[in-house]
Amino acid sequence: MTNKQVFIQEVEGFVGQLSAEAASYFNEVVKARKVNKKELEKATVMRGAILAFLEANRGTQFDRVEIGDALFDAGEFDEEYLLNDKGTVAYNSITAYSNQLVNDGLVVKSEVKVGKSTKVKYSV
Repeated sequence: MTNKQVFIQEVEGFVGQLSAEAASYFNEVVKARKVNKKELEKATVMRGAILAFLEANRGTQFDRVEIGDALFDAGEFDEEYLLNDKGTVAYNSITAYSNQLVNDGLVVKSEVKVGKSTKVKYSV
């Protein structure tokens, strides 16, 4: 076993000896990190897909719906990556992943006036 696995195993052994508050914190935070590996994988795949899509269409701006629909139409991803619980494209996730790419300096975010409203567009 790796050092990390040994550490986790030993800490889990001590959880029964902890106060209720400490055990609750452990279960909510530490164990949640194990579960979040799947979410981390999903985020990594989707961020890569969004970046690849924008790179392939360099110089063109897209909003979250256009990006989500293009990725869905490409059909390259498992539904669990792109769809929400309702079975529709998870546009809010597209926004979150795109904003992470903006924060990393990989994507440019701009606001474009469309009629009376303003749309957020992403490009590279």
